[in-house]
Amino acid sequence: MFFSLISGSISMIRDAVTREMIGKQREVAPVVAHSAFKPKKGWIIVGKIQYDTKIELGSGSGGTIVFRGTYAEREVAVKRVLKQNVQLATREVKALIESDSDDNVIRYFDSETDNLFRYLVLELCIGSLSDYVENRKPEISLTSEEILRQATKGLSHLHSLKIVHRDLKPSNILFSTRGGTVRAVISDFGLCKKIKPDMNSLSSGSGIVGSMGWMSPEALKLQSTSFPTDIFSIGLVFYYVLTGGSHPYGEHYQRSSNIVEGKYSLIGLKTAESRRLISLALTHSPISRPKASEILSDPFFWENKERLDFFCEASDRFVGEDFKSLLSKRIMKNGKKIKQHVKTNWTNELCDELKNYVQTENDKFHPYTEWSLRDLIRLIRNLKHHYWDLPDSVRSSIGENINKLDEYFTGRFPHLLLHVYEAMEWCSDEPAFQHYYSDEIKTRMESERRQAMYTTGESYTKKVRPDSGMPTAPQIPKKSQHAKAPVHPKYRTSEIMSTPRKDSGSIEKENLP
Repeated sequence: MFFSLISGSISMIRDAVTREMIGKQREVAPVVAHSAFKPKKGWIIVGKIQYDTKIELGSGSGGTIVFRGTYAEREVAVKRVLKQNVQLATREVKALIESDSDDNVIRYFDSETDNLFRYLVLELCIGSLSDYVENRKPEISLTSEEILRQATKGLSHLHSLKIVHRDLKPSNILFSTRGGTVRAVISDFGLCKKIKPDMNSLSSGSGIVGSMGWMSPEALKLQSTSFPTDIFSIGLVFYYVLTGGSHPYGEHYQRSSNIVEGKYSLIGLKTAESRRLISLALTHSPISRPKASEILSDPFFWENKERLDFFCEASDRFVGEDFKSLLSKRIMKNGKKIKQHVKTNWTNELCDELKNYVQTENDKFHPYTEWSLRDLIRLIRNLKHHYWDLPDSVRSSIGENINKLDEYFTGRFPHLLLHVYEAMEWCSDEPAFQHYYSDEIKTRMESERRQAMYTTGESYTKKVRPDSGMPTAPQIPKKSQHAKAPVHPKYRTSEIMSTPRKDSGSIEKENLP
């Protein structure tokens, strides 16, 4: 109660002081309007700026208020900052000038100063991300994934300039209509800071910086911060958007303590890709969080066609691959994530029409091994390449067009894409896979391959066709006399799983050559 009274009194005093300062401003502000436009009745004029104190678009800490106004016959947002905070305003202007060339960073036009305030002239936006999620206003055509991709792109641009935003939250991501196109833009650079060339992080000398509930653990614990603190915040924004306004760290009063203790829940997420990506962004250790550029290349953002193309590339890469190779071992590793959904036989998860078709194909041509993940990927590839040759009943059961194949298999094998994606990181520097992976993953894989060569003696050979730049299959080994069914050499795979033992339920690998 005592603290509430004190807080209320401080608020009343601040409002009274602000009203008094506005009254003084009306007396001392220049009254001569810029020649480009006529002054509007009741609006305050400062140099080339006009703004209406009755149209408040938003407010921030330290008495900062954003009004609607005009500048050089253009409708703009006018951010008014108290003179005592001019240092923060100057830093914000420098960051905006350096970064606003990117489509996903708010545009800065100019600034003015009078005896009481510093004014920043900014692009006028139609609403914030918090408005959109909580009230579905403004009405926009962007998908949630596209909004998050654009926000991440803007953040990646800031980080490439060594700028740490330090206050990412839904109300600081706005929607611009610049050029007639709606896009998400990052705004409010009041707390941003640029990392010096000879340093990797920012000192914690300025105290807690950010908005409660949207700050990283290191920021709350007054430790030095850097780009990962923004990654943590954007991870919170991802969850907020994808769940319609929820927070992974609970209610308002719980969030700060839960963030410090690392207690969160991702129960509101629907896909394996979103759970994986957000959990990486919310990793307690800053150095373990992905970079913004890594997030942009994550499968979470892939559309149906790109996902199908990736499966096809992966299947082609496995043709003729030795089952003892490190790449084959990677596809086998953690395969239980897939098999817990297929119960050791992936054909059990197929609809009857497709299951019968697979059986027919097995009788005619090269059979699919029901225990092999590589053959499951091969099936996806073959269905994509021969979609229009499929019987009508099969096509109608798996989707009305080729891209629906992805939804069909994702619904039945939710972890398959991520499993294959993580396995194929091994080939991330090959031409067929380069555009699927970030430079950070390629660098990490190069180190892992070098380490594997030292520990196992197995060297890695990048498979590239000289004529096309695409992966090529190595020489096919001779057909095994112990094979249970004839297999065309092009599709021969050694990753064959035997029937699970009834006593343990485990899956044994049959070591066929």
